[in-house]
Amino acid sequence: MSESGSVQPAVSRIIEAFRSARPFVELTVMGMDSIYQFEALRAGRIDCGFLYSATPNDERLQSLAIHEQSVVLVMPVHHALASRAMIRLSDLHAEQMILMARSFNQKFFDEVMAAFAAGGLVPQVVQQVSPGAIVLNLVAAGMGLGMVLEDMPWKIPDGLVLRRIEGFRVPFRLDLVWPRDNRSTVLNEFVECARRIINELPPALQPSNDSVGASC
Repeated sequence: MSESGSVQPAVSRIIEAFRSARPFVELTVMGMDSIYQFEALRAGRIDCGFLYSATPNDERLQSLAIHEQSVVLVMPVHHALASRAMIRLSDLHAEQMILMARSFNQKFFDEVMAAFAAGGLVPQVVQQVSPGAIVLNLVAAGMGLGMVLEDMPWKIPDGLVLRRIEGFRVPFRLDLVWPRDNRSTVLNEFVECARRIINELPPALQPSNDSVGASC
């Protein structure tokens, strides 16, 4: 699983519930970025993966949405926009922007840029970096405003604030992904365990699962 995905409470609950139900099954958890998890899934090197918003159109894979969060703007607390009750994309026209690199997640980066374009903004991107913690550090250094995930695992440095952009929504989803042709009873039990944990969440916290059982 990815580092940021590992800190999501639902993931811990799924692993805990599965280990309680199947205490004699050896469960090996590996840290791996989403793009490499897809390669490992296709090659059969891992049975399943917790991946972030990088789902390719691959009929060999199935997915279950685990968690969903939004992208927000990070800026110095003394910035002119920080005190605004509402921030619009048009307010960012003259701002230098720091984004998470396209190499971190191509699909996600392209969706962010498409959302900018749909709102009539061509952002002045001065840096593309990964992970999000570096975005925070560069914003704190005064290099520009940043776009980061709302539920980041990293602590927000003192002097920075997070703000939503009116009408700007790019969902960033954590999925459990596994091979469609899976024949493993143990893997099926793990998936059903994950499905049960997600269904037990309050409705407001449940991610959209329109793609469950469909190709990723």
